[in-house]
Amino acid sequence: LRDSSYLKGGILLALRYASTRYTTDLDFSNIAPYSEGHGQAIMDALTSTLPVIVEELGYDLDCRLQSYDVQPSPNHTYVNLEMKVGYALKGSAAHRRLERGQAANTLSIDYNFLESVPEKELIEVGKDGTLRVYALTTLIAEKFRALMQQTLRNRIRRQDIYDLNYLIQKFGPFTGAEKTRILEVLIAKCEERDFTPTPSSMADRDLRQRAQVEYANLAVEVEGALPDFDSSFGRVQAFFESLPWHRNRRF
Repeated sequence: LRDSSYLKGGILLALRYASTRYTTDLDFSNIAPYSEGHGQAIMDALTSTLPVIVEELGYDLDCRLQSYDVQPSPNHTYVNLEMKVGYALKGSAAHRRLERGQAANTLSIDYNFLESVPEKELIEVGKDGTLRVYALTTLIAEKFRALMQQTLRNRIRRQDIYDLNYLIQKFGPFTGAEKTRILEVLIAKCEERDFTPTPSSMADRDLRQRAQVEYANLAVEVEGALPDFDSSFGRVQAFFESLPWHRNRRF
């Protein structure tokens, strides 16, 4: 798994980029296509490895795979394997529920298959662990892709504007070469999903409304005051429109 899995999402933002938006969901891209055998291998690896790690950490906390779901279905090109891992203190009533596969406390591990990762990094975790992760340019491009795809998939994603605003402010200003790479990755990732972004994509009224509808709920998930939505969206839109669209022949 280590060779084909790339961490992304909120946990990566916290680990690599010091974001203070708190999440318990682990999101990975897997560059391989989905197959039942591949999905089963991931779940078998978790099932066999979690008890070993639990004993090594010594927190008196047990963790076990509780359930899984394949979305939208195994015969689709882009497949997400959604797994729930339960946790409970050993010997507690909650632990007995965990053993029955009915844990009250769970976190999600999502594997998105057949996802390209154009720019990647290898980071150290702990004393002897390493993780393959999205590099900053790919992370920003992926966030924009997910934001724009809301309207196509009838989804609501409250976190993307917050995350993009954070990354743009903390790590900007970006060089011309970095902006060019962000745009290249963005176009490639959108076209993998059968749509093409345009310089005016962020001006779409429906996209803005979807991004805003649950944005206020982030207040309990972030450290400090939640940035104003209008200011954050404006900054993100301005950055998007400042990408070198004019240098791409199709625009």
